[in-house]
Amino acid sequence: TVRKLTDCAPETATKPALVNVKKQLSELLNSDNQFAFNAFEITPKYAVRVAQAADLIKQLESINILLVGHTDKLGTTNSNYELALKRAETVKQWLVIYGVPKASITTLTQGSLKPYSDNAIQNESARHSDRRVEAIIFDANNTNPQDQKEKALVKWTKIIASKKE
Repeated sequence: TVRKLTDCAPETATKPALVNVKKQLSELLNSDNQFAFNAFEITPKYAVRVAQAADLIKQLESINILLVGHTDKLGTTNSNYELALKRAETVKQWLVIYGVPKASITTLTQGSLKPYSDNAIQNESARHSDRRVEAIIFDANNTNPQDQKEKALVKWTKIIASKKE
């Protein structure tokens, strides 16, 4: 009765828009996410961001996360693939520790194939930026993704899920 008489917004209007939450999650998980050389442990600063992201994720049911591990160009191709996957798995492990359902997180590795910067000159700063985990957030209930990257990822995760079965 009070809502009807005062034209108050319904309770569902107080929840943040999914697009804004996806943007917040992406910002939390994709900043300060660099790793030390040849290491897969997350930094304390990134651990705080992962914990904050987990708190947001737990409020939603329809978010899936794709964690893609990356390395710099130093090292062999095989060791870079393995290290990059360990980095993605470490971030996944921390999200799960903070209460995110394991089933909503998929990990992949890119190794050194997709550097963060396009600079041909690889100094220590550029290599540090290449050592990261890229988090891609998409709506699990979205059957018609708008973003080309999201469409490709939905397809990938469907292929991965079918192979797990």
